[in-house]
Amino acid sequence: KDNAVLLHCGMSASSHARSTEENPSKGWWEPFIGPGLALDTDLFYVICINNLGSCYGSTGPSSINPDTGRPYGSTFPTFTVQDQVRCQFELLNHLDIDVLHA
Repeated sequence: KDNAVLLHCGMSASSHARSTEENPSKGWWEPFIGPGLALDTDLFYVICINNLGSCYGSTGPSSINPDTGRPYGSTFPTFTVQDQVRCQFELLNHLDIDVLHA
């Protein structure tokens, strides 16, 4: 597994970077990911993950706080860039990827 590329979704909350058969809606990096494109999926194993706190699959400020039964809102716990990076490393460890291509 030496061809993995980790694509960070930046300021977009969604990790949906490219359409698939399972999800045909256009992704936010649609023109750049796929066979023969900049992130050539015939060459690379492209991974794109959600940001911590994203409303697309991660617990975030709009999630229900189990202690209050109401959305976290401004009481959502603070996290750092280092926390985000730690999550990325955890995913790579889970996928048994020791090195990224780029």
